[in-house]
Amino acid sequence: MTTRTLAAWGIVATAPALAWMGYFSGGSPWQQLLYKPTAFIILLMLNVIAVLIMERDLWLGLFAGWALLNVWQYPDPRTVETSMLVTMGCLAIAVLSVLTESQRRIARWVLVGGGLVHITVQLMQATGQDPIWSNHFAGYNMSVLGNRGYLGNLLAFLAPLAPAALIPLFLIGLVLAKSSLSALAAIVGLGVRYPKYRLAWVVIGAGALVGFATYRPDWISSYVSRFTIWGLALEHTSWWQMVIGHGTGTWQIWVPHYQETQHVYETGPFVQAHNEWLQVFFEGGLIGFGILSMWLWSHRAVFSTPWAGSVVALGVVSMAWFPFHLGNLALPALVVLGCAFMVCEQPEPVVEAATRTKRSPARLVTA
Repeated sequence: MTTRTLAAWGIVATAPALAWMGYFSGGSPWQQLLYKPTAFIILLMLNVIAVLIMERDLWLGLFAGWALLNVWQYPDPRTVETSMLVTMGCLAIAVLSVLTESQRRIARWVLVGGGLVHITVQLMQATGQDPIWSNHFAGYNMSVLGNRGYLGNLLAFLAPLAPAALIPLFLIGLVLAKSSLSALAAIVGLGVRYPKYRLAWVVIGAGALVGFATYRPDWISSYVSRFTIWGLALEHTSWWQMVIGHGTGTWQIWVPHYQETQHVYETGPFVQAHNEWLQVFFEGGLIGFGILSMWLWSHRAVFSTPWAGSVVALGVVSMAWFPFHLGNLALPALVVLGCAFMVCEQPEPVVEAATRTKRSPARLVTA
């Protein structure tokens, strides 16, 4: 029995029970009638999508499936929404596997071109001109992303995709973005992309960090607050939650609550962890983190491809930012991952039927 058949039978078996889900879940009659059954059928269909993803990429499908299963620890509109986004993201990565090598090159230029447009707008803003926002954000150097750090994140994982002649433009954009981690991520990614010049990238990276420490001493305090919140989240994680997690999408629920009740940076709630790796562990536990690790390991051949630098830079950025929780960053990141993790897979060779069966065309006709 194929996975698609199992998914189909899952829908058939669930259909008669759907009407009772709202009744047994409690709440007001309208909530029983509308939200909870709807949420249940949405999760059911997303699980079918996860099963279909498994046919293409086992560990990717399992990651989506675990995110959906883990919603039931804390069923809530916010957690259901998060599970939907996780599943759709996994589906996007799987769908990108249909792109050919030439199409991936076009996708790469589309991403690089988008980055150059942002840098152009950023340079205009730096000179006091902002035609897009009627000079309202002139001097903010953030293009249209709403935050310099977000733009820095984007340029960090796009820079390793750019040809060598365009890299100086991306470095200028990173300097204007004033994000220390983004600059570091880009330099690490460029070191992976151009290994012959790693020593030069190390020197540039060290100089950049010294420059940021001098020019923006407040960046150190921002990381102190991050480490404090990360420690707070782990303090409220039991051994069992370390295994299965707190539930998909629950960081935004529990950690701001811990901040408020324990008066830890309560005026600035961390709705996101500012660390994608930690957030996967907090919400999905060792199981979710382990599945993600196995997915990365199963595609380790990607680190010998031209996409490697971008993937590494994205991983570094994710250590202190949340690119996969921002729509304007998540989609470019998914395109990078989809193209990168599928580029190392070679299609099966096409074998002629006569060669495969070791029969002549005449025997095939007369058989």
